[in-house]
Amino acid sequence: MKVDKPIALLIYGLSGSGKTTLAKAITEDLKLLGVNCHHLDGDDLRSYVPWVGYSVQERLDSARLKASHIKVLLESGVSSICSFTLSMHEQRQIIKDACSGFKVIECFIDCPLEVCEKRDPKGLYAKRRKEEVLNVVGIDFPFEKPNQAEITISPSEESHVCAKNKVIEYLKTSGVIVPSFKSKSFNFKKGFLAGRFQPFHREHLRFALMALKECSHLLIGVTQPFPGVLSEGGGEREFKKSNPLPYWLRAEIIESCLVDSGVEKTRFSIIPAPLISHVLSEIISQDVVIFNSVVEEWNKKKEDIFSATQRKVVTLNPGPKTISGQEIREKILNRDDSWESDVPKIVFDHFRKEIVQRVLCS
Repeated sequence: MKVDKPIALLIYGLSGSGKTTLAKAITEDLKLLGVNCHHLDGDDLRSYVPWVGYSVQERLDSARLKASHIKVLLESGVSSICSFTLSMHEQRQIIKDACSGFKVIECFIDCPLEVCEKRDPKGLYAKRRKEEVLNVVGIDFPFEKPNQAEITISPSEESHVCAKNKVIEYLKTSGVIVPSFKSKSFNFKKGFLAGRFQPFHREHLRFALMALKECSHLLIGVTQPFPGVLSEGGGEREFKKSNPLPYWLRAEIIESCLVDSGVEKTRFSIIPAPLISHVLSEIISQDVVIFNSVVEEWNKKKEDIFSATQRKVVTLNPGPKTISGQEIREKILNRDDSWESDVPKIVFDHFRKEIVQRVLCS
């Protein structure tokens, strides 16, 4: 997906409301969808001007500084995902006026002061109660709630993941971000990407989207399990425990994730593909480029299998690995629903029951 024109997303609320955490998660998801964006945080910007205080006038001056940074990014074609306090209507209007040629979307985190004070990640409220600091919003200054923000988040009613998904869904349904995997010039005509996808998670999706930017059509090979074929490059895997999800379910999940990310169905095919070189040679034509990742040690072993097919192998770097299928399955076995943040939204929303049932029965 892409943004037709760069936007500014203002995520604001009291200190401790979760602005920065939400902004970082949204930025990561938008980059996964191919959106050119950058996270701007109020504390980071203030670190460059430590002499600017927190009086009403200084807060307005700080808003002008923030507006100038946002405008530079927007004019450079980069969307700004901002986490600022912006307690006054006037502050928010300053940013809107400075970026009048662009769409500015307000996302207000409506978190009660008592909740923020209980969290107090920076110790700000504790210092104020001891009178070590002054001019704290919520205590010395009221927080002026917006009259009509495009998005309102209520942390007491919505989890962090739900809040992130709510914002992303708004950006999709309002037409702010649109499909970007359509016609363009590609480096390769056909590509091949292999994995067990037990289950298909966020980093699998990121890797697949990277590959789709390189080729006009992507073959996605689902490698395990297949009756009578339990070997991947000589390594035996326990059939049920490591591979609880059948081929048909993984294929359905992968297709749903790619389509939800704006990829046309004509751009990819999903096929069964045991990781055995002579089998791959039979199912992958000579003109297909095989994509491999540099992230895992296992991918180095896969590269040997791929090289034996005598097909061109292209190594992509999807970034540091932070998620594994085994870790997700362990969370499910422990009845830990935090795996929701490890998979694309559509996986948890539409396939959770089926995945959980099969993992628990494996």
